[in-house]
Amino acid sequence: TGAVRVFSSADGNLLFEVVGTLTNGLLGSGVIGLPDIDGDGAPDVLASTPTAQTLSAYSGATGLVLWEIPIIVEEGYAFELIDDRDGDGLRDFLSCRRSQLFIRSSATGAIIDEFATQLSFVSFPRNELALLGDVDGDGSEDIFVGASNAINFAKSGTTRIGRAYVFSGAAPISQVVCSAQPSSPDRFALDGYGSSSVQDNRLTLSLTRVGTGRFGYFITSLGDGMIVNPGGSLGTLCIADPVGGIGRHLDSLGQTDEDGVLQYRVDLTNIPGPLGALTVLSGETRFWQAWLRSTDPFGNATSTFSSASSVTFQ
Repeated sequence: TGAVRVFSSADGNLLFEVVGTLTNGLLGSGVIGLPDIDGDGAPDVLASTPTAQTLSAYSGATGLVLWEIPIIVEEGYAFELIDDRDGDGLRDFLSCRRSQLFIRSSATGAIIDEFATQLSFVSFPRNELALLGDVDGDGSEDIFVGASNAINFAKSGTTRIGRAYVFSGAAPISQVVCSAQPSSPDRFALDGYGSSSVQDNRLTLSLTRVGTGRFGYFITSLGDGMIVNPGGSLGTLCIADPVGGIGRHLDSLGQTDEDGVLQYRVDLTNIPGPLGALTVLSGETRFWQAWLRSTDPFGNATSTFSSASSVTFQ
């Protein structure tokens, strides 16, 4: 059934014990200390029961349940505290499953944000989460994931070679303006990270949830739109600009890596346009999307598009 035990750090005495009630429930498979979420002056405790797909917060003073929520299949084996992300003054926490990192509220367990990744990234339960401090200088704690049982699909077969990943802990600065075409077999996600300050000139586009070795590049405009299956493609063209047209970042042309990711550092002083290079201005909202080669259900060569995202610059 499993159990959670809290011991005194002063003398090692058992303060309280919570025993699971579900046979093979595995209560305590993941456990971490929480900040004081009930205001009684004592830090509290987070523990999972993975086979029941529940996550529970317990009072560190009494062991009483403060909240309990359902969790997603394969989540609940590794947790780590992170800085306050929902503005309630309490540190929040990270959890993970096979293809996602979640930032959850310590106060309620609700998902605040999530980072979707290629499916090869984490294979439960042998994974670890840790914070590395601000590795990339963007003001947010960055995240280490160790996945000893990860599957590498880039190799022949499904070899379980184990992997280590470092993810930016910063939330995207971009906003999704339209999603990938529902009928498309692809589920690409495009986000922008870095700074929305024109002066900083620090924007990186990150395309994820893509298979390995896919050719593509990024396109941009000052407007959005919705043209389904343009030119016979599988996707939706979500950017448009009747005045300035659509610019193509041809220097971003490349292949997705073995994790199915394509990234591009945008130079805000050299934005492509039909009539030449442009400079992003303060107060301007610009839209980006990724074009990729694809195949239709009959195996014929075609193209598709990612979701589109916008950034409003300061």
